[in-house]
Amino acid sequence: MSRLGTFVTNFVKTALYTIQPSKVEEYPYEQYAADFYLCERVQELYHSFIFYKIANYFEMIYIPPAPSLDTPSKERRVFSLFRFQGDVNEGLVLFARFAEIFQQLTRICAVYDVKVDKAWLKKVTSLSRRNPKWTLAHLAAAMDFAEAFQHRQITVHLNEADEDTGETPLHVAVKAESAKTVQALLALPETKLDVCDHAGNTILHSAVGLSSLELLKIILEINTTQKEESAAPNTSTIALCKPTGFKNSDRLDINAMNAAGETCLHLAIHNTVISEAIVAMLLQAGANPKVGATDSMPIHLAVEKNLIWCVDLMHSYYPDVIDLQTRDKKLSTLHVAKTKPMFNHLLELGVDPNLRNSEGRTMLHQAVENQELDTVVQLLIHAADGNLADKRGICPLHLATAIRHDP
Repeated sequence: MSRLGTFVTNFVKTALYTIQPSKVEEYPYEQYAADFYLCERVQELYHSFIFYKIANYFEMIYIPPAPSLDTPSKERRVFSLFRFQGDVNEGLVLFARFAEIFQQLTRICAVYDVKVDKAWLKKVTSLSRRNPKWTLAHLAAAMDFAEAFQHRQITVHLNEADEDTGETPLHVAVKAESAKTVQALLALPETKLDVCDHAGNTILHSAVGLSSLELLKIILEINTTQKEESAAPNTSTIALCKPTGFKNSDRLDINAMNAAGETCLHLAIHNTVISEAIVAMLLQAGANPKVGATDSMPIHLAVEKNLIWCVDLMHSYYPDVIDLQTRDKKLSTLHVAKTKPMFNHLLELGVDPNLRNSEGRTMLHQAVENQELDTVVQLLIHAADGNLADKRGICPLHLATAIRHDP
């Protein structure tokens, strides 16, 4: 087919079919030279990126440098990165952004022999399109390109936050579960660890939300042997444990709350799959189950989910945690317990059975009213007071008497 014929064919195809604006295409160099010969070059950058006018749309072409002067043209590949329909000036802005991104990243890739192929280009274009305000550092983090953070053009953006999400490159690396890059970023003394995204989440919130024990180990750097020794307390005789802290404690607050008032310990117990190792590691590092601005604290979440091991872990570090009450209705852990084994276990741990909810009612009020004889007996054995009156002046003894005389 003649070059003029190719041009006409392209025009007809464009007019008849919807273009795929985001698809990365790969061509032999000779095909590119033939197909684009008569197309208008709107702009060229870095001797490798060309913005073409093709029929009723624009197209960005990337021509990687030849490996050597002797490389035959038939062995070279050319890539179409995107197609654009609209105002040429808007297209040029997008073209300039993509050209800068690829120019910088491909130069660093060449240093480390990272293969720049269609799959790599597709991933970078996709990330750039979905996150238009990301810096080169964000992209390198998402690609798990740890080596890039040895270069000034990347580290200059080290602590910059995305305007839309508030995420720094470190947030992005954690969310992408890019362990190698997280390690590289933590090794840089200028990396800020205490930055929160727009939801108030730190990198610990993100790592815990992913249930990633690997990332937590990297961020907290707790001795594995010490962690294992305190990770599984005996449920019958629980020794008091002391937090050992973690290496980056001067750079990151493990008890920081997000916008919802949750610490990373809240999230660990909120997770669909709850990891005992993660909860144990957080507690050993210094996570305090008494910190939070939510209605239910971590201890209440554990009790509601019937996680006896989790209750034991928190109690082993903070014995008085079992007496925490919810913020709104002042419910004790006994009030929120849903099973008899959990209820009885809390009593054995020494929970105060006389804690009152917002109506002044103790657990004994509720047990008597519901005529739960076994529960009443257990509460009385553990020093529940039958003479404590609620806000209406009614005590459990009154309720028992009324039930006894009820015909």
